[in-house]
Amino acid sequence: MSSLQSKLLLTLMGTCIGLVLLIATITPWVVEQSFIEGAKEKHYQHFARGIEGYIQRYHSWGTKEDAARYSEITISGPPRPVIGRPVAPGMSLRPEENLPEPTFLFALVDPTGVVLDGGKRFRVGQVLPKSDYEYGDPIKIGQRIVAYALPTGRPTPTPEYKMFSQSLREALMLSTLVAACLIIPIALWRSNSLVRPLRGLITAVNRMADGDLVQKVEVNSKDEIGQLAKSFNLMNDRLVEADQHLRELSLRDELTGLYNRRYFNQEIAGLCKYVKRQDQPMTIVLGDIDHFKKINDNFSHIVGDQVLVKVAELLRQSMRGSDIVARFGGEEMVIALPATSTEQAKHMIERLRKQIEAYDWHSIRDGLAVTMSFGLCQQKPVRDWEAMLAQADEELYRAKNNGRNQVCVAEQLALC
Repeated sequence: MSSLQSKLLLTLMGTCIGLVLLIATITPWVVEQSFIEGAKEKHYQHFARGIEGYIQRYHSWGTKEDAARYSEITISGPPRPVIGRPVAPGMSLRPEENLPEPTFLFALVDPTGVVLDGGKRFRVGQVLPKSDYEYGDPIKIGQRIVAYALPTGRPTPTPEYKMFSQSLREALMLSTLVAACLIIPIALWRSNSLVRPLRGLITAVNRMADGDLVQKVEVNSKDEIGQLAKSFNLMNDRLVEADQHLRELSLRDELTGLYNRRYFNQEIAGLCKYVKRQDQPMTIVLGDIDHFKKINDNFSHIVGDQVLVKVAELLRQSMRGSDIVARFGGEEMVIALPATSTEQAKHMIERLRKQIEAYDWHSIRDGLAVTMSFGLCQQKPVRDWEAMLAQADEELYRAKNNGRNQVCVAEQLALC
């Protein structure tokens, strides 16, 4: 397992388990708070009904006499049937209504601060400063605040609530355990799905570093990793294209666009092996532009470059796709003609020589005339291309000595 996958796995598992534990911790507290708020709300409704009953009976509220009478009535009321502390003040006014379990211990204070029920903290009839009771929960009848309830204890849970709370905790613990068991395989699967394309990218980059430039990775998503894979493929395409372009530049003559001597030397050996296996002849041709130095001296080097470019164009047009045409150096050109007999090669080169001679060189510069001399050598079976090249050079030298603008072929094939 890779380091990145380990980190992803631990992060996913830690996050999920942490969330499950957080939920398992918070849920009981939320349920308990809901229980407390519900219990308080029921008591507040009961308080409001008790006070409302008092007001309907005595048509007064908010005086010290009301406070004393209300406290006396509630204390001397009938027994309360609920478990815990007796029901809240006002119960005796509506004896048919009892508080549901569990109950609270409350201090009940009227709007003037007189304690109607002291709970655990105050005594009945005590007058509290406003700062001591204004934080309590207001008891309203309509929009009128008729009292403040100050909880002085926590609710006493009922057996039913205790059973529910215990069941909830057990269910949450079981859910946590099940979630942990599910999280592990899911986290393994998810971390592996995230890391797998990255492994492919790493493998592709390492192969590129080893020299294997042509690489492709799968694009299986549209997320950031998918975008990375897509960008890598695009980058690789451009890199391969640039590499091919650089290779092409390194193997071609900048001026003429023909292959250079380096390329010819690389390819000729393999070509010779091929024709030898096929039991076919190979012909090598060396050509040289006649009086090229005089062209440079009489018409300028710019014209000389134009002549080289045009001669290269005529060479490319005259040769076959299987032939190799290269600028061997200066104004010298070399041609490899695989599977070509001496007669075929001589016919091809003679036709090329005439095309060069007949070209309208005046279109480049008035008074310009260009011819070319060639030397040929053939072997079958091919034994030594360097020896063939040397023999073709001798034939080229002979063509120049014989007056130039001609094709000379090695007379004794054994020599080449």
